[in-house]
Amino acid sequence: MERGSQLALVFAGLSVASAVSARLIPRGLAWSLFAGSVSLAIASLSLRFRACTAGALGLSAWVCALLSLLWGLAANLAARSDRNGGVQYSHRSALAAVTAVATLATGLGAAVAVLTILSMRIIYFTVALVSGSAGMAPPAYGFRPGGLGIIGLLAASTGLAAVRTRHGAFATVFYWLAIVFVTWTCFLGVVDAPPDSERFHTTVTLKLAAALVGVVAGTVLVEGWLHRRRRRRAAFSSDGNEMDPPVVFGGLRTSCGVVALGIMLLCCYHLVVPEGGGGQHCRLTAAIVAALAFVGGSALFFLVGRRWSVNLAEVAMALMSLGICAVAVITVPSRPMLLADRFPMIFNAMVVGLAVATWLWTWLATVWRRQLDDGAAWTTSGRLIPYAERFSFAAACLGLLLAAMMAIWPRLPRIAAMDHSLGRFAAGLCGNLLLLLVTLWCSRRLSWVTFHVLALLVVISTVGFVAVRIAPFTVAG
Repeated sequence: MERGSQLALVFAGLSVASAVSARLIPRGLAWSLFAGSVSLAIASLSLRFRACTAGALGLSAWVCALLSLLWGLAANLAARSDRNGGVQYSHRSALAAVTAVATLATGLGAAVAVLTILSMRIIYFTVALVSGSAGMAPPAYGFRPGGLGIIGLLAASTGLAAVRTRHGAFATVFYWLAIVFVTWTCFLGVVDAPPDSERFHTTVTLKLAAALVGVVAGTVLVEGWLHRRRRRRAAFSSDGNEMDPPVVFGGLRTSCGVVALGIMLLCCYHLVVPEGGGGQHCRLTAAIVAALAFVGGSALFFLVGRRWSVNLAEVAMALMSLGICAVAVITVPSRPMLLADRFPMIFNAMVVGLAVATWLWTWLATVWRRQLDDGAAWTTSGRLIPYAERFSFAAACLGLLLAAMMAIWPRLPRIAAMDHSLGRFAAGLCGNLLLLLVTLWCSRRLSWVTFHVLALLVVISTVGFVAVRIAPFTVAG
Protein backbone atom coordinates (compact mmCIF):
# COMPACT_ATOMS: atom_id res chain seq x y z
CA MET A 1 0.00 0.00 0.00
CA GLU A 2 1.31 3.45 -0.90
CA ARG A 3 2.32 5.90 1.75
CA GLY A 4 -0.44 8.34 0.76
CA SER A 5 -3.07 5.63 1.14
CA GLN A 6 -1.71 4.68 4.56
CA LEU A 7 -1.88 8.28 5.74
CA ALA A 8 -5.40 8.58 4.34
CA LEU A 9 -6.52 5.54 6.35
CA VAL A 10 -4.98 6.98 9.52
CA PHE A 11 -6.69 10.33 9.10
CA ALA A 12 -9.98 8.67 8.13
CA GLY A 13 -9.89 6.68 11.36
CA LEU A 14 -9.14 9.85 13.30
CA SER A 15 -12.11 11.60 11.70
CA VAL A 16 -14.43 8.74 12.63
CA ALA A 17 -13.12 8.83 16.21
CA SER A 18 -13.68 12.59 16.36
CA ALA A 19 -17.28 12.26 15.16
CA VAL A 20 -18.01 9.46 17.66
CA SER A 21 -16.51 11.37 20.58
CA ALA A 22 -18.50 14.53 19.85
CA ARG A 23 -20.70 13.81 22.90
CA LEU A 24 -17.72 13.26 25.19
CA ILE A 25 -15.52 16.27 24.43
CA PRO A 26 -16.44 19.89 23.63
CA ARG A 27 -18.45 20.05 20.43
CA GLY A 28 -16.26 22.69 18.82
CA LEU A 29 -13.08 20.71 19.45
CA ALA A 30 -14.62 17.45 18.23
CA TRP A 31 -15.90 18.90 14.96
CA SER A 32 -12.62 20.79 14.42
CA LEU A 33 -10.71 17.51 14.72
CA PHE A 34 -13.20 15.94 12.33
CA ALA A 35 -12.80 18.67 9.72
CA GLY A 36 -9.01 18.63 9.99
CA SER A 37 -8.83 14.84 9.75
CA VAL A 38 -11.08 14.67 6.70
CA SER A 39 -9.09 17.42 5.00
CA LEU A 40 -5.77 15.67 5.67
CA ALA A 41 -7.19 12.34 4.50
CA ILE A 42 -8.31 13.85 1.19
CA ALA A 43 -4.95 15.59 0.82
CA SER A 44 -3.12 12.30 1.40
CA LEU A 45 -5.21 10.51 -1.22
CA SER A 46 -4.49 13.28 -3.73
CA LEU A 47 -0.73 12.64 -3.65
CA ARG A 48 -1.09 10.03 -6.38
CA PHE A 49 -2.38 12.75 -8.75
CA ARG A 50 0.66 14.98 -8.33
CA ALA A 51 1.95 14.29 -11.83
CA CYS A 52 -1.37 15.38 -13.36
CA THR A 53 -1.33 18.78 -11.65
CA ALA A 54 2.19 19.98 -12.58
CA GLY A 55 3.83 19.84 -9.18
CA ALA A 56 3.07 20.34 -5.53
CA LEU A 57 1.85 23.92 -5.89
CA GLY A 58 -0.78 23.02 -8.48
CA LEU A 59 -1.84 19.99 -6.43
CA SER A 60 -2.19 22.13 -3.32
CA ALA A 61 -4.38 24.60 -5.18
CA TRP A 62 -6.68 21.83 -6.48
CA VAL A 63 -6.98 20.11 -3.11
CA CYS A 64 -7.70 23.34 -1.21
CA ALA A 65 -10.26 24.45 -3.79
CA LEU A 66 -12.07 21.09 -3.66
CA LEU A 67 -12.04 21.10 0.14
CA SER A 68 -13.34 24.66 0.19
CA LEU A 69 -16.28 23.64 -2.00
CA LEU A 70 -16.89 20.49 0.09
CA TRP A 71 -16.89 22.35 3.39
CA GLY A 72 -19.01 25.10 1.87
CA LEU A 73 -21.70 22.58 1.00
CA ALA A 74 -21.47 21.08 4.48
CA ALA A 75 -21.70 24.53 6.09
CA ASN A 76 -24.80 25.44 4.09
CA LEU A 77 -26.51 22.17 4.89
CA ALA A 78 -25.61 22.39 8.58
CA ALA A 79 -26.75 26.02 8.84
CA ARG A 80 -30.05 25.25 7.13
CA SER A 81 -30.66 22.24 9.33
CA ASP A 82 -29.80 24.25 12.42
CA ARG A 83 -32.27 27.00 11.51
CA ASN A 84 -34.99 24.43 11.01
CA GLY A 85 -34.20 22.70 14.29
CA GLY A 86 -33.95 25.85 16.35
CA VAL A 87 -31.85 24.28 19.11
CA GLN A 88 -29.22 26.73 20.35
CA TYR A 89 -25.62 25.51 20.73
CA SER A 90 -26.51 22.15 19.24
CA HIS A 91 -24.15 19.85 17.38
CA ARG A 92 -25.46 21.31 14.13
CA SER A 93 -24.52 24.84 15.23
CA ALA A 94 -21.00 23.72 16.12
CA LEU A 95 -20.69 21.82 12.84
CA ALA A 96 -21.93 24.85 10.86
CA ALA A 97 -19.40 27.13 12.57
CA VAL A 98 -16.48 24.71 12.10
CA THR A 99 -17.26 24.00 8.45
CA ALA A 100 -17.60 27.74 7.76
CA VAL A 101 -14.09 28.30 9.17
CA ALA A 102 -12.80 25.30 7.18
CA THR A 103 -14.30 26.79 4.01
CA LEU A 104 -12.52 30.07 4.64
CA ALA A 105 -9.18 28.46 5.52
CA THR A 106 -9.04 26.09 2.56
CA GLY A 107 -10.30 28.81 0.21
CA LEU A 108 -7.53 31.14 1.34
CA GLY A 109 -5.01 28.34 0.84
CA ALA A 110 -6.20 27.80 -2.73
CA ALA A 111 -6.15 31.55 -3.39
CA VAL A 112 -2.58 31.88 -2.13
CA ALA A 113 -1.45 28.97 -4.35
CA VAL A 114 -3.23 30.37 -7.42
CA LEU A 115 -1.84 33.87 -6.88
CA THR A 116 1.67 32.46 -6.41
CA ILE A 117 1.47 30.57 -9.70
CA LEU A 118 0.05 33.58 -11.54
CA SER A 119 2.60 35.96 -10.00
CA MET A 120 5.49 33.77 -11.15
CA ARG A 121 4.04 33.71 -14.65
CA ILE A 122 3.70 37.51 -14.70
CA ILE A 123 7.24 37.99 -13.37
CA TYR A 124 8.78 35.73 -16.02
CA PHE A 125 6.63 37.36 -18.69
CA THR A 126 7.76 40.86 -17.67
CA VAL A 127 11.42 39.87 -17.56
CA ALA A 128 11.17 38.27 -21.00
CA LEU A 129 9.38 41.31 -22.42
CA VAL A 130 11.93 43.78 -21.05
CA SER A 131 15.04 41.74 -21.83
CA GLY A 132 13.91 40.77 -25.32
CA SER A 133 14.08 37.00 -24.64
CA ALA A 134 10.36 36.45 -25.23
CA GLY A 135 10.94 33.21 -27.08
CA MET A 136 12.46 31.40 -24.09
CA ALA A 137 10.10 29.01 -22.31
CA PRO A 138 9.93 29.92 -18.58
CA PRO A 139 9.18 27.37 -15.84
CA ALA A 140 5.50 26.55 -15.62
CA TYR A 141 5.11 26.38 -11.80
CA GLY A 142 1.72 24.75 -12.28
CA PHE A 143 0.46 27.35 -14.78
CA ARG A 144 -1.90 25.35 -16.98
CA PRO A 145 -5.39 25.75 -18.44
CA GLY A 146 -6.66 23.58 -15.58
CA GLY A 147 -6.07 26.54 -13.28
CA LEU A 148 -9.31 28.01 -14.58
CA GLY A 149 -11.06 25.05 -12.98
CA ILE A 150 -9.53 25.99 -9.61
CA ILE A 151 -10.88 29.51 -10.00
CA GLY A 152 -14.29 28.07 -10.87
CA LEU A 153 -14.29 25.94 -7.71
CA LEU A 154 -13.39 28.99 -5.64
CA ALA A 155 -16.22 30.93 -7.28
CA ALA A 156 -18.68 28.14 -6.43
CA SER A 157 -17.46 28.07 -2.83
CA THR A 158 -17.77 31.87 -2.62
CA GLY A 159 -21.31 31.65 -3.99
CA LEU A 160 -22.28 29.16 -1.30
CA ALA A 161 -20.83 31.41 1.40
CA ALA A 162 -22.68 34.42 -0.05
CA VAL A 163 -25.99 32.51 -0.02
CA ARG A 164 -25.38 31.41 3.54
CA THR A 165 -24.31 34.75 5.04
CA ARG A 166 -25.97 37.32 2.71
CA HIS A 167 -22.89 39.49 3.20
CA GLY A 168 -22.06 42.12 0.58
CA ALA A 169 -18.30 41.68 0.99
CA PHE A 170 -18.44 38.51 -1.12
CA ALA A 171 -19.12 40.73 -4.14
CA THR A 172 -15.54 41.94 -3.76
CA VAL A 173 -14.34 38.32 -3.68
CA PHE A 174 -16.22 37.63 -6.92
CA TYR A 175 -14.67 40.76 -8.41
CA TRP A 176 -11.12 39.62 -7.65
CA LEU A 177 -11.88 36.11 -8.87
CA ALA A 178 -13.00 37.66 -12.17
CA ILE A 179 -9.75 39.67 -12.31
CA VAL A 180 -7.66 36.55 -11.70
CA PHE A 181 -9.72 34.60 -14.26
CA VAL A 182 -9.23 37.09 -17.10
CA THR A 183 -5.55 37.55 -16.23
CA TRP A 184 -4.99 33.78 -16.21
CA THR A 185 -6.81 33.48 -19.53
CA CYS A 186 -4.74 36.23 -21.17
CA PHE A 187 -1.45 34.63 -20.10
CA LEU A 188 -2.38 31.09 -21.11
CA GLY A 189 -1.01 31.43 -24.64
CA VAL A 190 2.37 32.66 -23.34
CA VAL A 191 3.27 29.09 -22.40
CA ASP A 192 3.49 28.09 -26.08
CA ALA A 193 4.63 31.43 -27.47
CA PRO A 194 6.42 31.29 -30.85
CA PRO A 195 10.15 32.07 -30.98
CA ASP A 196 9.54 35.39 -32.74
CA SER A 197 6.97 36.49 -30.20
CA GLU A 198 7.47 40.21 -29.60
CA ARG A 199 4.20 41.02 -31.34
CA PHE A 200 2.51 38.16 -29.51
CA HIS A 201 3.59 39.45 -26.09
CA THR A 202 2.50 43.04 -26.74
CA THR A 203 -0.85 41.67 -27.92
CA VAL A 204 -1.19 39.83 -24.60
CA THR A 205 -0.73 43.02 -22.59
CA LEU A 206 -3.23 44.91 -24.74
CA LYS A 207 -5.78 42.10 -24.34
CA LEU A 208 -5.16 42.12 -20.60
CA ALA A 209 -5.88 45.87 -20.42
CA ALA A 210 -9.11 45.40 -22.39
CA ALA A 211 -10.18 42.49 -20.16
CA LEU A 212 -9.52 44.46 -16.97
CA VAL A 213 -11.49 47.43 -18.29
CA GLY A 214 -14.34 45.06 -19.11
CA VAL A 215 -14.39 43.68 -15.56
CA VAL A 216 -14.34 47.17 -14.00
CA ALA A 217 -17.04 48.50 -16.33
CA GLY A 218 -19.21 45.41 -15.82
CA THR A 219 -18.89 45.73 -12.05
CA VAL A 220 -19.92 49.38 -12.17
CA LEU A 221 -22.92 48.53 -14.37
CA VAL A 222 -24.10 45.80 -11.98
CA GLU A 223 -23.71 48.08 -8.97
CA GLY A 224 -25.62 50.82 -10.79
CA TRP A 225 -28.40 48.40 -11.67
CA LEU A 226 -28.73 47.40 -8.01
CA HIS A 227 -28.76 51.06 -6.98
CA ARG A 228 -31.50 51.93 -9.49
CA ARG A 229 -33.56 48.90 -8.45
CA ARG A 230 -33.42 50.02 -4.83
CA ARG A 231 -34.59 53.50 -5.79
CA ARG A 232 -37.36 52.05 -7.99
CA ARG A 233 -38.63 49.90 -5.14
CA ALA A 234 -38.73 52.95 -2.89
CA ALA A 235 -40.64 54.95 -5.51
CA PHE A 236 -43.32 52.28 -5.89
CA SER A 237 -43.58 51.38 -2.20
CA SER A 238 -46.79 52.03 -0.27
CA ASP A 239 -45.49 55.01 1.70
CA GLY A 240 -43.08 56.22 -0.99
CA ASN A 241 -40.57 57.46 1.57
CA GLU A 242 -38.56 54.50 2.78
CA MET A 243 -35.81 52.85 0.78
CA ASP A 244 -34.26 49.48 1.30
CA PRO A 245 -30.97 49.78 3.16
CA PRO A 246 -28.08 50.01 0.69
CA VAL A 247 -26.01 46.89 0.19
CA VAL A 248 -22.45 47.56 1.32
CA PHE A 249 -19.91 45.84 -0.89
CA GLY A 250 -16.95 46.08 1.42
CA GLY A 251 -13.75 46.96 -0.43
CA LEU A 252 -15.29 46.87 -3.91
CA ARG A 253 -14.78 50.54 -4.70
CA THR A 254 -11.18 50.44 -3.49
CA SER A 255 -10.60 47.31 -5.56
CA CYS A 256 -11.90 49.09 -8.67
CA GLY A 257 -9.44 51.90 -8.03
CA VAL A 258 -6.52 49.50 -7.60
CA VAL A 259 -7.29 47.70 -10.85
CA ALA A 260 -7.73 51.06 -12.59
CA LEU A 261 -4.15 51.93 -11.62
CA GLY A 262 -2.98 48.73 -13.30
CA ILE A 263 -5.03 49.61 -16.39
CA MET A 264 -3.38 53.02 -16.45
CA LEU A 265 0.10 51.47 -16.38
CA LEU A 266 -0.75 49.13 -19.26
CA CYS A 267 -2.22 51.99 -21.29
CA CYS A 268 0.87 54.13 -20.68
CA TYR A 269 3.03 51.26 -21.89
CA HIS A 270 1.02 50.90 -25.07
CA LEU A 271 1.07 54.62 -25.76
CA VAL A 272 4.80 54.24 -26.36
CA VAL A 273 4.97 50.60 -27.51
CA PRO A 274 2.19 49.77 -30.00
CA GLU A 275 0.86 46.28 -30.60
CA GLY A 276 3.53 44.39 -32.51
CA GLY A 277 6.35 46.62 -31.29
CA GLY A 278 6.51 48.55 -34.60
CA GLY A 279 4.78 51.39 -36.37
CA GLN A 280 2.38 49.40 -38.51
CA HIS A 281 -0.30 49.26 -35.80
CA CYS A 282 0.50 52.47 -33.92
CA ARG A 283 -2.71 54.33 -34.75
CA LEU A 284 -4.94 51.33 -34.08
CA THR A 285 -3.21 50.72 -30.76
CA ALA A 286 -3.55 54.39 -29.78
CA ALA A 287 -7.25 54.31 -30.67
CA ILE A 288 -7.76 51.19 -28.54
CA VAL A 289 -5.86 52.77 -25.64
CA ALA A 290 -7.99 55.92 -25.92
CA ALA A 291 -11.20 53.87 -25.85
CA LEU A 292 -10.02 51.83 -22.86
CA ALA A 293 -8.95 54.93 -20.93
CA PHE A 294 -12.21 56.75 -21.60
CA VAL A 295 -14.33 53.72 -20.65
CA GLY A 296 -12.34 53.09 -17.47
CA GLY A 297 -12.41 56.76 -16.47
CA SER A 298 -16.15 57.02 -17.14
CA ALA A 299 -16.80 53.92 -15.02
CA LEU A 300 -14.91 55.42 -12.10
CA PHE A 301 -16.75 58.73 -12.49
CA PHE A 302 -20.04 56.82 -12.24
CA LEU A 303 -18.82 55.34 -8.95
CA VAL A 304 -17.81 58.79 -7.72
CA GLY A 305 -21.22 60.14 -8.71
CA ARG A 306 -22.99 57.53 -6.59
CA ARG A 307 -20.73 58.03 -3.58
CA TRP A 308 -17.96 60.58 -3.28
CA SER A 309 -14.37 59.35 -3.20
CA VAL A 310 -11.33 61.57 -3.71
CA ASN A 311 -9.06 58.68 -4.68
CA LEU A 312 -11.42 57.35 -7.35
CA ALA A 313 -11.95 60.87 -8.70
CA GLU A 314 -8.21 61.40 -9.13
CA VAL A 315 -7.72 58.05 -10.84
CA ALA A 316 -10.67 58.80 -13.13
CA MET A 317 -9.17 62.16 -14.11
CA ALA A 318 -5.83 60.47 -14.76
CA LEU A 319 -7.46 57.94 -17.09
CA MET A 320 -9.36 60.64 -18.94
CA SER A 321 -6.17 62.65 -19.40
CA LEU A 322 -4.42 59.53 -20.64
CA GLY A 323 -7.22 59.03 -23.15
CA ILE A 324 -6.71 62.59 -24.44
CA CYS A 325 -2.99 61.86 -24.87
CA ALA A 326 -3.86 58.68 -26.77
CA VAL A 327 -6.09 60.67 -29.12
CA ALA A 328 -3.16 63.01 -29.78
CA VAL A 329 -0.87 60.02 -30.45
CA ILE A 330 -3.31 58.83 -33.15
CA THR A 331 -2.15 61.77 -35.27
CA VAL A 332 1.45 60.49 -35.29
CA PRO A 333 2.37 59.15 -38.77
CA SER A 334 2.90 55.42 -39.23
CA ARG A 335 6.43 55.97 -40.52
CA PRO A 336 9.21 55.53 -39.62
CA MET A 337 8.54 51.94 -38.60
CA LEU A 338 11.29 51.60 -36.01
CA LEU A 339 10.05 52.31 -32.50
CA ALA A 340 13.23 54.15 -31.50
CA ASP A 341 12.74 56.60 -34.38
CA ARG A 342 9.14 57.23 -33.33
CA PHE A 343 9.80 58.24 -29.72
CA PRO A 344 10.23 62.00 -30.45
CA MET A 345 6.98 62.15 -32.40
CA ILE A 346 5.09 60.26 -29.67
CA PHE A 347 6.44 62.50 -26.91
CA ASN A 348 5.59 65.62 -28.90
CA ALA A 349 2.03 64.37 -29.37
CA MET A 350 1.79 63.72 -25.65
CA VAL A 351 2.83 67.33 -24.96
CA VAL A 352 -0.16 68.43 -27.06
CA GLY A 353 -2.43 65.95 -25.26
CA LEU A 354 -1.32 67.12 -21.81
CA ALA A 355 -1.84 70.74 -22.86
CA VAL A 356 -5.40 69.92 -23.90
CA ALA A 357 -5.98 68.03 -20.61
CA THR A 358 -4.66 71.04 -18.66
CA TRP A 359 -7.08 73.35 -20.44
CA LEU A 360 -9.99 70.91 -20.04
CA TRP A 361 -9.73 70.47 -16.27
CA THR A 362 -9.26 74.20 -15.68
CA TRP A 363 -12.23 75.04 -17.90
CA LEU A 364 -14.43 72.44 -16.18
CA ALA A 365 -13.41 73.80 -12.77
CA THR A 366 -14.47 77.31 -13.79
CA VAL A 367 -17.79 76.02 -15.16
CA TRP A 368 -18.49 73.88 -12.10
CA ARG A 369 -17.75 76.84 -9.81
CA ARG A 370 -20.96 78.46 -11.05
CA GLN A 371 -22.96 75.61 -9.48
CA LEU A 372 -21.80 76.38 -5.95
CA ASP A 373 -24.41 77.46 -3.43
CA ASP A 374 -22.84 80.48 -1.73
CA GLY A 375 -19.43 78.87 -2.11
CA ALA A 376 -20.57 75.47 -0.80
CA ALA A 377 -20.40 72.38 -3.00
CA TRP A 378 -23.62 70.38 -3.11
CA THR A 379 -22.98 68.25 -6.21
CA THR A 380 -20.25 65.83 -7.23
CA SER A 381 -18.93 68.29 -9.81
CA GLY A 382 -18.73 70.94 -7.11
CA ARG A 383 -16.61 68.68 -4.95
CA LEU A 384 -14.38 68.00 -7.94
CA ILE A 385 -13.42 71.68 -8.41
CA PRO A 386 -10.26 71.84 -6.24
CA TYR A 387 -9.06 68.44 -7.44
CA ALA A 388 -9.64 69.35 -11.10
CA GLU A 389 -7.60 72.53 -10.61
CA ARG A 390 -4.76 70.60 -8.97
CA PHE A 391 -4.87 67.95 -11.67
CA SER A 392 -4.65 70.58 -14.38
CA PHE A 393 -1.46 71.84 -12.74
CA ALA A 394 -0.07 68.30 -12.55
CA ALA A 395 -0.85 67.72 -16.24
CA ALA A 396 0.89 70.99 -17.13
CA CYS A 397 3.96 69.93 -15.14
CA LEU A 398 4.11 66.63 -17.01
CA GLY A 399 3.75 68.49 -20.29
CA LEU A 400 6.60 70.83 -19.31
CA LEU A 401 8.77 67.84 -18.42
CA LEU A 402 8.20 66.26 -21.84
CA ALA A 403 8.70 69.60 -23.61
CA ALA A 404 12.01 70.14 -21.82
CA MET A 405 13.13 66.64 -22.80
CA MET A 406 12.21 67.32 -26.42
CA ALA A 407 14.20 70.57 -26.29
CA ILE A 408 17.43 68.74 -25.47
CA TRP A 409 16.59 65.59 -27.41
CA PRO A 410 19.49 65.85 -29.95
CA ARG A 411 21.94 66.24 -27.04
CA LEU A 412 20.76 63.14 -25.20
CA PRO A 413 23.11 60.12 -25.30
CA ARG A 414 22.19 56.90 -27.09
CA ILE A 415 19.29 58.21 -29.16
CA ALA A 416 18.37 56.54 -32.44
CA ALA A 417 16.95 59.58 -34.27
CA MET A 418 18.25 63.17 -34.13
CA ASP A 419 14.76 64.51 -34.92
CA HIS A 420 16.20 67.57 -36.68
CA SER A 421 14.06 67.82 -39.81
CA LEU A 422 12.19 71.03 -40.59
CA GLY A 423 8.81 69.34 -40.13
CA ARG A 424 9.77 67.94 -36.76
CA PHE A 425 11.09 71.35 -35.67
CA ALA A 426 7.79 72.98 -36.63
CA ALA A 427 5.72 70.29 -34.88
CA GLY A 428 7.77 70.57 -31.69
CA LEU A 429 7.54 74.37 -31.70
CA CYS A 430 3.75 74.20 -32.12
CA GLY A 431 3.50 71.83 -29.17
CA ASN A 432 5.55 74.17 -26.98
CA LEU A 433 3.55 77.21 -28.03
CA LEU A 434 0.25 75.42 -27.33
CA LEU A 435 1.47 74.46 -23.85
CA LEU A 436 2.58 78.06 -23.28
CA LEU A 437 -0.80 79.48 -24.32
CA VAL A 438 -2.65 77.02 -22.10
CA THR A 439 -0.51 77.73 -19.04
CA LEU A 440 -0.93 81.50 -19.55
CA TRP A 441 -4.71 81.05 -19.84
CA CYS A 442 -4.82 78.87 -16.72
CA SER A 443 -2.66 81.29 -14.72
CA ARG A 444 -5.06 84.09 -15.67
CA ARG A 445 -8.16 82.03 -14.81
CA LEU A 446 -6.93 80.58 -11.52
CA SER A 447 -4.55 83.38 -10.42
CA TRP A 448 -2.15 80.84 -8.94
CA VAL A 449 1.43 81.88 -8.33
CA THR A 450 2.49 78.32 -9.18
CA PHE A 451 0.89 78.61 -12.61
CA HIS A 452 2.70 81.94 -13.15
CA VAL A 453 6.00 80.26 -12.37
CA LEU A 454 5.08 77.30 -14.56
CA ALA A 455 4.29 79.62 -17.48
CA LEU A 456 7.70 81.23 -17.07
CA LEU A 457 9.35 77.80 -17.13
CA VAL A 458 7.44 76.92 -20.31
CA VAL A 459 8.78 80.13 -21.90
CA ILE A 460 12.33 79.10 -20.95
CA SER A 461 11.72 75.60 -22.34
CA THR A 462 10.38 77.02 -25.61
CA VAL A 463 13.37 79.34 -25.99
CA GLY A 464 15.70 76.44 -25.24
CA PHE A 465 13.90 74.30 -27.81
CA VAL A 466 14.40 76.93 -30.51
CA ALA A 467 18.05 77.53 -29.53
CA VAL A 468 18.98 73.85 -29.59
CA ARG A 469 16.89 72.68 -32.51
CA ILE A 470 17.67 75.55 -34.88
CA ALA A 471 21.40 74.84 -34.78
CA PRO A 472 21.39 72.31 -37.70
CA PHE A 473 19.67 74.86 -39.95
CA THR A 474 22.17 77.64 -39.22
CA VAL A 475 25.30 75.64 -40.01
CA ALA A 476 26.94 77.00 -43.16
CA GLY A 477 27.31 74.70 -46.15
